[in-house]
Amino acid sequence: MIKTKQLQAGDILGFGTHVVIDGFGAEVDRLTHDALCELVMTVSRQLEDTRDMHVEVLEQGGFMAGITAGTRLAESHVIVHAFPGCAALSLIVFSRKYLDWHALASELRSRFDIGRYDSHIANRSRMLPQDGTERALRSDRHYTAFRLECP
Repeated sequence: MIKTKQLQAGDILGFGTHVVIDGFGAEVDRLTHDALCELVMTVSRQLEDTRDMHVEVLEQGGFMAGITAGTRLAESHVIVHAFPGCAALSLIVFSRKYLDWHALASELRSRFDIGRYDSHIANRSRMLPQDGTERALRSDRHYTAFRLECP
C-alpha cells in the first residue's frame, strides 16, 4: 500500500537560486531591528520592483535570543536571522532571478562588519508561505541557530 501526503502551502518547492550566507564575528551593536529590516528591504527591492512590502519581525529573548526579519515577495523571499549572543547572523535569499551572492556577502560585511562568512547555494527552496509566515520564520530560526551552533 502506498501512502501519500498532501502538500501544505509551506511545503511547495520553488526552483531558482537559494543562497544562505552565515556571518560570524558581527559587530553586535549593529544587529538592530531597524538595520535588519533595512537589509531585508534593500535586498528585496533589488530582486523585485514592489512598493507594498510587509517585513515580518520576530524578537526572541532567552534561548536563541535575537531578531528575525523576513518578507515574501511574488517570486522571492528574504530572511535574516541575528544572534547577538554569538555575534552571528544568517541571510537567506531565494529568487527565480539571478542572485549575485558576492554582492550579498559584501552587503553583510559592510553593514555588520562580519569577520568571516560561510555560504551555501542551491537551485531550489521551500517557499515561504503566504499564511503562517511567523511560524515558518520561527522554525527556520531554530534550524539556523542549531546549524550555527548558537544557543
